[in-house]
Amino acid sequence: MKGEVNKMIKIVFSDLDGTLLNRQKRPSAQDIETVAYLERAGIPFCITTGRSWFMTRGYVRMLGLHHPTVAANGALVVNPEGSILFRRAMLPQNAYCVARRMAEEGRFFRVYTADHIYTYPHAQGFQMLEEYNAIVSPADQTPVLPLPSVEILLKWEVFKILGHDISPSDGDDYRREF
Repeated sequence: MKGEVNKMIKIVFSDLDGTLLNRQKRPSAQDIETVAYLERAGIPFCITTGRSWFMTRGYVRMLGLHHPTVAANGALVVNPEGSILFRRAMLPQNAYCVARRMAEEGRFFRVYTADHIYTYPHAQGFQMLEEYNAIVSPADQTPVLPLPSVEILLKWEVFKILGHDISPSDGDDYRREF
């Protein structure tokens, strides 16, 4: 990277999808070089994403980041070692109501907790997770489990629910985040 870093820049935040990652879900060589340059210049680089920590930590390690990551649309702030610095879960009754409604309507959805991603129904929605798991080391792969029941959400700490609507007319996937 040429030139000198603007001294007014104190920190850089970046999203992953559509920003730092290319179509193959990888950062480009130039982006990796830029992140390293910023770090050497003493400017922290932090990822902010709607993804879970489990779908982010591989990129944190890949980029050699040393600063907290904002995950699950701001519901979690996690240090590079995986310790949660901040958490803001959904109210259990809200998580239950959202998931129950989506299940009743026959929608596929994912439930994000601090430890796992749960899918309902389990047989759908693995493409993005498989793409991520193919890129990162085995230690950073995302654990995905079937949601045992919608009622269990009344007892769990849920940080995000991502619902999908597959349009019967064009097959497009429309996502809703809660």
